[in-house]
Amino acid sequence: MILVTGGTGFLGSHVVSALLEKGERVRALVRRPRPDLKARGIEVAIGDVVEAGSLDAAFRGVTRVIHLAGRVDRAPEAADELYLVHVDGARNVLRAAARAKVSRFVHVSTSGTTAVSDSPDPIKDERAPDAVEVVRAWPYYLSKIFAERLALEAASLGVRLESGERAKVPVVVVSPSLLLGPGDE
Repeated sequence: MILVTGGTGFLGSHVVSALLEKGERVRALVRRPRPDLKARGIEVAIGDVVEAGSLDAAFRGVTRVIHLAGRVDRAPEAADELYLVHVDGARNVLRAAARAKVSRFVHVSTSGTTAVSDSPDPIKDERAPDAVEVVRAWPYYLSKIFAERLALEAASLGVRLESGERAKVPVVVVSPSLLLGPGDE
């Protein structure tokens, strides 16, 4: 079973459709009942990435996770909400994934976390340090950098559980750029 957070968003709806076409069993984490998803054969789990206590039931029987939940907003005044959804949400989902002992966790980030620079030389790639100073005026990108750090730390050092122990999560980070296509508003 694959759990998809953010499965009702633009990218998530396409990912869920592709998974269904491959014959995968999909469970979508949603904040309110979605009969339309059930009608498509998608199992629905009610919960919210920012509500840690709502996640354990959603993770029962899950072996893989695609974490897409997020909010796109370029306004500086959206910073608190962006950090809540991206950073706290990622932490909550990673902890739930660790407790469920998932075999794969795909963290979907953004291209604004990698190879960002205010100078053309040298050319940056994913080995370059995070561009925190370059993106500091854009809370969207900054929150995505911090969420990505949490995901990568969960893979290398493990995520800290409530017990104080650390449990590793096998994480893959993907960082798509501008998303366009059918259903784009």
